[in-house]
Amino acid sequence: IFKNFLDVSRLHFLCLMTYSPRGCRFFVKIYSEMQRMREYIRLGIFTSNTELNIIIQKNIDTGMGLERLAVVCQDVDSLFDVDTVMNITHKVTELTGATYGQSVKMDVSLRVITDHIRATVFMASDGILPSNEGRGYVMRRLLRRAARHGRMLGIDHPFLTDLVDTVIISSEVGYPELREHESYIKKVIGTEEERFYKTIDSGMNILNGMIQHLHETHKKILSGLDVFKLNDTFGFPLDLTKEIAAEAGLGIDEAAFHVEMTRQRERARAERLAKDISGWSEDLFGELNAEPTAFDGYDVLKETAKVLALSDGEELNDAVSTDYEEREN
Repeated sequence: IFKNFLDVSRLHFLCLMTYSPRGCRFFVKIYSEMQRMREYIRLGIFTSNTELNIIIQKNIDTGMGLERLAVVCQDVDSLFDVDTVMNITHKVTELTGATYGQSVKMDVSLRVITDHIRATVFMASDGILPSNEGRGYVMRRLLRRAARHGRMLGIDHPFLTDLVDTVIISSEVGYPELREHESYIKKVIGTEEERFYKTIDSGMNILNGMIQHLHETHKKILSGLDVFKLNDTFGFPLDLTKEIAAEAGLGIDEAAFHVEMTRQRERARAERLAKDISGWSEDLFGELNAEPTAFDGYDVLKETAKVLALSDGEELNDAVSTDYEEREN
């Protein structure tokens, strides 16, 4: 792989781009916006100025992560070809019988499963649970998309938990908590995948019927109401329905879908108020008389603080459990 270095006052930086030796087909980005590195690069690169200027906004990410450097060091074409990631892909091929590199469509499915199982293992280890809101919704989308691509490769049963061990082995040296939370991670991922499998067949039959009807009537857009019903009844995330529709050459009425979702949230909120069920609100900590928290992270590595209140999201409590064993029960 070609390496280009910039000599600035005896400091050397890897060039923004590096290219594949296979006929120079494409470029692989290593850095992003190198100008943001100017705290370390002399602003007067093309002058005699020797002053180094400190930028006001520190610690800006350039995108040069460990795996991007591994792409360069291991002389491979992409992040998916790095050894630790490829170990997971090999496990997926073992479970599915698919062959990596045989076809673009097959490779997409293998990469989707590889990427999504890595992400969700770490998310589960951090205590995130699949849900319909926030980061929990992101986790649910990733797991269900991975499960669907498994079906596209011929797997007709839950399989994602079989990949957890491989992910942990590839990362446990740097993240030992993965091994500590292994049983919890498998339970979270397995439960969500099993829940999806209970509805995916019925949902796919309904969606395929909708797609067939659109083709027969020469229409190109799946209605927002239909997309909402798939989400509400069968647990099909918006992105999953959009992806399946696109594979059939169709679009979806996303704006109408969001209208239906808003109506559902309003109905749910009204029901909660009618039942006098408390929820997280701006007033939850309103009774506390506390000064704003000052962030000292730029100046010190340790700081002393006092816990003023605890909440489980519904109300203030004297204690909140963070025990993973208790979560499992």
